[in-house]
Amino acid sequence: MATNKKLNKITVLNQSKKSSDLPVQQNRILEKVVDETVSISKPTGAYINIAKILNLTNEEFNGYKSSIRDLIEAYIDVETSWEKQERRAILKIIEKFKGNNSHFPKTTGDWAIKELFRRLMNNKRK
Repeated sequence: MATNKKLNKITVLNQSKKSSDLPVQQNRILEKVVDETVSISKPTGAYINIAKILNLTNEEFNGYKSSIRDLIEAYIDVETSWEKQERRAILKIIEKFKGNNSHFPKTTGDWAIKELFRRLMNNKRK
């Protein structure tokens, strides 16, 4: 918690300057700090391209999908649809996923993890 406060202070101090006044390297560092402390809210719409919204490469996104798929197979009854899953089991998988993938972008209410979970569960081949 103290680390996040420290990072927020850094961004506030640097935001008083115009981004064009900052050297390119310092500007990139500033963007990285802001990206790590702010959670991404869920966009509206019928389909959400998770990889694009979270700025993930295909390799990163496929790695995260593989990780959550492994957790689903280990802890969840794959014959049961998303709607009928126990909420405790879903929360357990979310916590394990966040523990194993600390670099996954922070999202409001873990919407991206839940959406990945839902898609993998509902699109499971039988």
